[in-house]
Amino acid sequence: MGQLRSTGEGLLSRAETLLTGQDPDAVAAVLGLWPEWPLALRTELAMRTLPKLDPAIQATVLAHLTDGAGPEVRPQIRERARGSDPAVRSAALRAMATVGDASDVPTLVQAAAEEPTPAKEAARWALSRMTAPGIAEALVDQLVDAPTESQVEALMALRARLETRAVPHLLQVLRTSPPPARVAMLRALEELAGPEWFDPLLRLVSELRDPEVQNQLVEFFQRWLERLAGQPLDTTALVEALLTDTSPSRTALFAIAAWVQDARVRAAIQQPLKSTEPGQRQAALQTLCQTRDPDLLPEILQECENAADPRLRTRLFE
Repeated sequence: MGQLRSTGEGLLSRAETLLTGQDPDAVAAVLGLWPEWPLALRTELAMRTLPKLDPAIQATVLAHLTDGAGPEVRPQIRERARGSDPAVRSAALRAMATVGDASDVPTLVQAAAEEPTPAKEAARWALSRMTAPGIAEALVDQLVDAPTESQVEALMALRARLETRAVPHLLQVLRTSPPPARVAMLRALEELAGPEWFDPLLRLVSELRDPEVQNQLVEFFQRWLERLAGQPLDTTALVEALLTDTSPSRTALFAIAAWVQDARVRAAIQQPLKSTEPGQRQAALQTLCQTRDPDLLPEILQECENAADPRLRTRLFE
């Protein structure tokens, strides 16, 4: 044991001999001291021994590589990530967090989408922790041509990594994505988009007019605005849309306005309450039923007093 603690000449050979031998206590001693050795020595030891070890010890050595290893061992890890032994494959996928680079992202995303547990979880873990350059960009690339299941996994990784740089790419891809990926993208945007993205996100309401998509966008805005509560928003585009939009998107816009506390938005809700056009007034009433703005309480009380329909009064105070 004392010789193994030394970093002197011959340590690498001694460690290799013990790790590939038949004495379980010697193997345990090498693995126990592994974290104490220099990175270069650990990397070389892994490269020498991985081809000689049985699967159980291979998996343990690969697990130790998550504490650090040089890129020289990357080819061996990639080979084992494609292997047939489940424990070795999972450990290799997990080790990608330390030694993998952007070119490994498609492999990890595919494993996260298709592999059984625990390989799936190992791939997800690695994707969330990789530090090599270009990881975010490689994940975004998966949103273009990859199968839907892989797109969803890439989005989960972007969320886990808090990759705010991906927001403009998500907005672009969202316009043409299939329903499962679209839901995952909106979930990612909930966590990644800041208040500066309010206007670009709002434009989606006018561009994507499918009723199902509109409902998804309204639900997205409700959750997102709740997360951003108290942060300033530029509501210029929303106010203009509330006052001028006569398309079917108007209903969604008023539903979004219910979650915004802003003087100009408040005025844009108050104005159509006095309108003789039934559609405009109905949209504003629906907003009053959902509003989170306490400064609209006078209007709520006034509408309750004037309402002939008891169901409207109930909805206004739900």
